Amino acid sequence: MKELTERLELQKSRWEDVLAPEEMEERLRAALDRVEPKPVRRRMVTRGRAAAVAVLAFSLFAGSQYHALAYYGKKLLGFDDIGSGTLQALNEQGLGQSVEERVILQDGTELILDGVMSDANQFILYYTLKNPRGLTDESGSLFTPGRITGFWTNASLATGQYRLTEDKTEIKGIYTFDPVSPLAKKLTFTFWDEGTTAQRQERSVTFPYHPEEAMETALKQSINRTLKAGGSKLTFRSIQATPTMTLIEGTFQTDRERVLERSMDGVELMVNGKPMEAQGTGVSHTAKGRLFEVKFDALPSDLKSLQIVLKDFLTYEKLNRKLTFAELAQPQALAGEELRLLETKHGAEGLEVTIETSEEVRFDDVSLGTKEGERVPLEATINQTIEAKEEGGPFYNKRTLVFKTKGEPDFLQLGGMYYRKAYNETIDIPIR
Repeated sequence: MKELTERLELQKSRWEDVLAPEEMEERLRAALDRVEPKPVRRRMVTRGRAAAVAVLAFSLFAGSQYHALAYYGKKLLGFDDIGSGTLQALNEQGLGQSVEERVILQDGTELILDGVMSDANQFILYYTLKNPRGLTDESGSLFTPGRITGFWTNASLATGQYRLTEDKTEIKGIYTFDPVSPLAKKLTFTFWDEGTTAQRQERSVTFPYHPEEAMETALKQSINRTLKAGGSKLTFRSIQATPTMTLIEGTFQTDRERVLERSMDGVELMVNGKPMEAQGTGVSHTAKGRLFEVKFDALPSDLKSLQIVLKDFLTYEKLNRKLTFAELAQPQALAGEELRLLETKHGAEGLEVTIETSEEVRFDDVSLGTKEGERVPLEATINQTIEAKEEGGPFYNKRTLVFKTKGEPDFLQLGGMYYRKAYNETIDIPIR
């Protein structure tokens, strides 16, 4: 299975100039500058994240603008191990809509739009690339997806994945998009045919869509509760559960743009007393303000309890701390976090100061004072890694701060610090 994250992000940027109808809200993903470069993790870890809210209204309803999906008794073949376990189970039940549209790409590979799956949270496109001459793992880049458009529909690309079959003549994959309008009867998939040369072509395929066969929304609840955390104000607007996904949406205000990028993974959904792993988080800027969303798997049929928790949230604190290197010989406590100096040496680019903190700590407005009286701003952060010192232990962030100077270090000036602050507030959502 090959993830398409980098290619999808590139294509999103290419479509920034496509204008949607004024009445539709564009979900523009914003690339945000980090305080320091993102480190490469040496092993993966699952962390619970969370958000506390009070529920002002609760409504379970049997119907919505999406009707119950007709049972086809025929699943989309060849997609047994593509997508989440939930999507695979829905496909096993034959809950997809057949499309079977075919296009020949520039290099002779056949692109087949096998089918779609749709509900109020997302639109999923199943496709096949087929070439009897053979394909490789890189053949998935033969075309780059754009958008799904139609009546009152301009759905942005969200995620994608694919795999090469064992005989290496087919690639099976899926793309997920924002939901489409329940009023659309035809949809158009626009994509770039990359070809085998630099001559790429914009192409499209239009196919019939049957909104009456989209899957029914199981739960839709208004929340509308504002919570203050880390100097930001979060307003949780709604939670919506469909057969393919559970989506929490809201807005927030902050004067620290860097907080946006890593904060929403603090939102946790507790289902029947157990945390459900988040499938992704997103932040966008629109005319209505800053929006956030957190995606989880579909809710179980035996739903007994549901909670939204704010486990922790990225916080900024002003420090204005001047730490001498004599002081840094011992670990220093900063806002409850620990800073450790590991090494100081002169390198090819200047003075290199290697430090270690807990995983989420980042500093800004960093400068160095030398014994010669210089005041040198931070030039770069290099060699950043995050790792646990022991199995099951906490993760630590090790990185080297580079200052362009040949002088001897006297003190380190830290203007402020980002760190993850625990809240662990929980509100029960009554199940009726």
